[in-house]
Order: sequence, then structure tokens, then C-alpha cells
Amino acid sequence: MKPELQKIFTKLSEEKQKQIDDKLEKVELARKPESILADAKKIDDRVRQEEIKFEKKYLKYLSDWKQWQDFLNSQQHKAEMLILKDIKEVKAALSDLGIKPNSIPELNAAEEIAKRFSNISGFKSLYKSPQS
Repeated sequence: MKPELQKIFTKLSEEKQKQIDDKLEKVELARKPESILADAKKIDDRVRQEEIKFEKKYLKYLSDWKQWQDFLNSQQHKAEMLILKDIKEVKAALSDLGIKPNSIPELNAAEEIAKRFSNISGFKSLYKSPQS
């Protein structure tokens, strides 16, 4: 081969090697896959930890909501019994004695409270039902 041709091939080979070296340098400057994986695992761990905390809070809310509903149902039943039994009996007894039942303020107040709680649906809708 002629020396000039050899020089050209050498020069081309050197330029090609320089391009390869430049590309390798760029790759070395980029983040390593292990580092990216470590960061991804940290994010995943944090999300899982928060999910566990939230799940505990949600289950507590679910339990508290059920207790709230049971409490309201029991109070509704007590209010209905109060109206059906006690208040009606006292009003009937007062009427038998010739006393106007509406003239007794405590009886009227008790009846108003009992009526308000006998229609308990307003209280039941104060808090949203959790989706289980």
C-alpha cells in the first residue's frame, strides 16, 4: 500500500476511534442502571409505606362509620319507643285526669326531641358511606 493511502486509513481509523471514545464518554456521564433502579425502589418503598398508613386509617374510618350507623339505629329505635310508649301513655293519663298534655312543657320538649331523632336519616347522611 502506498504511504499516502496508509495515512488516510490511519487518519480515518483515528477519527472513528475518537467518535467511539466520545460516545463512551457520554455513556459514562449518564446515570447507571443500578442507580436508577435504587431510586425507583426508594419511590416504591415510600409509596407502599404511605399506602399501609392510609389503609389503616381507612379501616379505622370504616369501623367507626359502622359504629356510628349502629349507634344511630339504636337511638332511632329508642326515640320511636319513647314516642310510641312513654309519651303516649303520659298524654293519655293526663287527658284522663282532665289536664291538657300540651300544657306540660317538659313533655312537649321530650316529644320534639324524640320526633327529631325518630327521623334519623339526616344524621346518617352526615358522613359518606365508605366503599368496601
